[in-house]
Amino acid sequence: MKITDYGYNGEGVGHENGKVCFVPYSLIDEEVEIQPQKETSAFIKAFPKKIIMPSQNRTASPCPYFTICGGCDFQHMSYESEISLKKEILSKQLKKIGFDKDFDVVKSNREYGYRNKIKFFCGSKGLSLKRAMSDTLVPIDKCMLAREEINAIICSLNKFILKNNLTKLINTVTLRSIGRSEEHTSELQSPDNIS
Repeated sequence: MKITDYGYNGEGVGHENGKVCFVPYSLIDEEVEIQPQKETSAFIKAFPKKIIMPSQNRTASPCPYFTICGGCDFQHMSYESEISLKKEILSKQLKKIGFDKDFDVVKSNREYGYRNKIKFFCGSKGLSLKRAMSDTLVPIDKCMLAREEINAIICSLNKFILKNNLTKLINTVTLRSIGRSEEHTSELQSPDNIS
């Protein structure tokens, strides 16, 4: 199947057996072999089973959990391509309510390591995130979007939970970095600055 457009959530869109097919982690102009996950009389939702002909815009994700954990949607493309796609999606939605003007996108200076809060689910193997389009838990020991101080305690917290058999007592765990900004993080962690 050939991907010809993008959907509302940035997933690739193609056609299979006369139906619109939504395929996450795919790019325009790619030829993909799909694995249907949900099918109705009007559309199909599927995972890309195999990228037969990749786009020149495809990039390798640095995250070992990408496409397994459901936390990220755009690591298969460059950050510039992601910004461009998100602007296009937003522009289409704004036009539906009568706003048809150009606008600028303010890009972050950090592609990774910016998130100051992350919610984990606690399963039999400890701290986990949910698999895309599923309630299946994926145990992780690092999230590339989370700030460094959050990632620094995931493994030790997970060991504590497992060692003390707390997995059946805890449903969710939310970790939050209280640093005011990236510039202040090192100051907050430095013993010399503790009064």
